[in-house]
Amino acid sequence: MAEERTTYSLVVEMENARSIDWAEVGVGLKALAREIAAVSSNGLARPKVVIAHGGRDTDAKSLLDDITAEAPQLEQVADLIFAACPGGRYYDLKNNGVLKTDGDVVVLTDSDTVPEPGWLSALLGPFEDPEIICVNGYTYLLYDDFFSRTFALIWFFPMARGDKRFASKRAINANNIAFRRLWITNNPFPKHNGFKVSCTLLMRKLQREGHEILNVNARVYHYAPRGWNSFTGVRW
Repeated sequence: MAEERTTYSLVVEMENARSIDWAEVGVGLKALAREIAAVSSNGLARPKVVIAHGGRDTDAKSLLDDITAEAPQLEQVADLIFAACPGGRYYDLKNNGVLKTDGDVVVLTDSDTVPEPGWLSALLGPFEDPEIICVNGYTYLLYDDFFSRTFALIWFFPMARGDKRFASKRAINANNIAFRRLWITNNPFPKHNGFKVSCTLLMRKLQREGHEILNVNARVYHYAPRGWNSFTGVRW
């Protein structure tokens, strides 16, 4: 009898796509398609990718057109589903997107992150252990001009090389994390207007329940805001 493999879905939040060029979004989506193809070649089933956005259901066609133009590979390796949450904020989009998933594991990422090779397998591998509930990746800030270099010095995302001394204390990253679907659907990100507080509250809930947050070297880079206008509108 063939061994039953873990199934998974992904949720891609689109709010931050407003702060960067669609060409940059396309870089991340192409990398996502590459990662899905890599784990599929090792026997994992074709996943559902939920595009979580703050528009209306009628916006799905234009979003699909943009995705197809920038990353046609994604439709070749995954089934795309669009989850509208009109007027929803960052964590609202994630919570709404999770409800559209069907895999055993839900991987959360963002439209302004780009995974490195091996990212998806690093996030999914630990779930072969049925005790694992949450696997947290490593997100670092990309800097390529004066503004983004300055931003990298003050922001909470580390540089690419990071600091291994603090790996065990790494906060959860809503843009680079995976959960058992059963757990995250019953424990969505709490509503809070504070900056990144919802992540902290969810992390504390995991800890109170005695669940290990497994930190792995599943690396993505996060685009820095392009100028002050984008900085004022971006969410993490």
